Amino acid sequence: METEITKKIKYALYLNCLGRNGRTDLVKRYCATEVGLFVERSPLHFKRELIDFITYKDGEIRCYEIKQSLSDLKSSHALTFIGNFNYLVVPSGFYDKYKDEIDKKLEKGIGVIEVIDNKLKYIKKAVYRQVEDDVKYRVMDSMITTMFYKMQYNKKY
Repeated sequence: METEITKKIKYALYLNCLGRNGRTDLVKRYCATEVGLFVERSPLHFKRELIDFITYKDGEIRCYEIKQSLSDLKSSHALTFIGNFNYLVVPSGFYDKYKDEIDKKLEKGIGVIEVIDNKLKYIKKAVYRQVEDDVKYRVMDSMITTMFYKMQYNKKY
């Protein structure tokens, strides 16, 4: 079950993805939450992981992992950073309070975003990394599947 903090962070990411007015005809990027994907963790060893929030536009994938507490950051849940740009997204004040723990946990090139009043504040910019075409295909396929099932689930009959 999602916490209220996580819901607020996802809402801020949606606003950033769809634009402030929320009109889907003016979509800035395609986005989805809780995208399941099999990720190769070692040769011939794949593990199913969930990406908290993911966006796609013009061949560029951005992955966002949401952490709302220190225990959440230290949990066994994977940080799935397989996009061209990858971000850790945290609530306001979280990075300053836990900077050392966050910097130890993140690999080089991962960005950090704080959410303040539904706005994204980029604390550290993510560095572009190349993503192989087969990974892009799997990510896009998983995004489409996730969006379809969520659309069906939310459909009013």
